[in-house]
Amino acid sequence: MISQPPAEVGNTLILRGRFEEALAALDQALLLNPGMAEVSFWKSLTSALLGRDEDARASLEQVLTAGLPLPAVLLTPLRWLEQKRPDFYRQHAEPVLARAEGGPEQCA
Repeated sequence: MISQPPAEVGNTLILRGRFEEALAALDQALLLNPGMAEVSFWKSLTSALLGRDEDARASLEQVLTAGLPLPAVLLTPLRWLEQKRPDFYRQHAEPVLARAEGGPEQCA
């Protein structure tokens, strides 16, 4: 059996709605490679879906301060929060989307 990298396991678990397990896999991936901005992004999304707003905000901030542009494919999952977590979406995701889509401040 071929073992998947923890980041891939985490993403698979997110898509299956197994957020606690996904978060554990994403944390493991970040321990192995702390500079993976994409993993921090998925950790932010997963934490927000679990209602762990401070962790979600901190992880999203890590992504933004990494100075890497957010690929368009990562912006769509942020929109999932609009229905599932409207307060978090308005406060944290909406500003990121506005910058990434050419608002006043571009995301990196």
